[in-house]
Amino acid sequence: MRVFVLSLLALLLSATGLWSQEKDTTRHKEQLLLGSELFHKTDEERRQMVLRPRFRYINTTEKTSLLKIGYRPSYTKYLNWNRALDFGGNIAVSYERMIKGTQFSWNVETLIPTRPVVPYGFDYKEVDEGAFGGLIEGQWINSGKFYLHAFRVHATLRYYYNMKARIKAEASGKNLHSEYVFFRFRDIAAYTHTTELEFNRQANLLLHKSGKRWLVQPTYISTGWGIQRPFLGKVLLDANVEIGARLHSAFRTVFVHQDFTVDFNLFIGLGL
Repeated sequence: MRVFVLSLLALLLSATGLWSQEKDTTRHKEQLLLGSELFHKTDEERRQMVLRPRFRYINTTEKTSLLKIGYRPSYTKYLNWNRALDFGGNIAVSYERMIKGTQFSWNVETLIPTRPVVPYGFDYKEVDEGAFGGLIEGQWINSGKFYLHAFRVHATLRYYYNMKARIKAEASGKNLHSEYVFFRFRDIAAYTHTTELEFNRQANLLLHKSGKRWLVQPTYISTGWGIQRPFLGKVLLDANVEIGARLHSAFRTVFVHQDFTVDFNLFIGLGL
């Protein structure tokens, strides 16, 4: 009986040793396989594996200017207007260029509205004090000139605040594909459809004239934050949020219908 027990113990110890040896061998094979995979990766791939947790995005292209052509939907909230967000859309063409030796860029953007954000049916109005009003299609309107955008131009200064850190860490080339803060003059020039109305004291319509004209003067000054990214080759995504205040013109009292606005803008198109 004793011989049987001793034989059984010896067999169990032998099996445990073999299992432990097999486990160590398996672990060693896994380590070799992992080492082999890392060995076959290029220096660029290994560098990106290290940098990705920090920056989460890597683009090493060198491009200091962008011609952008695409569609720009936007949502606008006028802070003293009791409606929800108003949706608008524009065909956008813009050019952005980095200011040499800095993290700043300048950008000129032209917009052709496909769906204007115009709660009152116009973008600007020019009304003389003491002017009389009347009804047109059931809506009370004062005498004055009214402007609806057909084409508009914005001018923007951007600051890509983490560009130098990305370049220093070799996680980016010198390009405009990063996060930014910005300062913008809106509607520095606009081509508008105009309507001129005049009523007398009895609310009778005396003048109703339509035309087109250029307006060259900024209407809003705004600031905000955004992010610009390329994907699928030449396709570009640029999203930003801004808050703006109406500028009081040094010319005649031409003004937009609200004093303060918050905008959510998105650009989808080609970055050339």
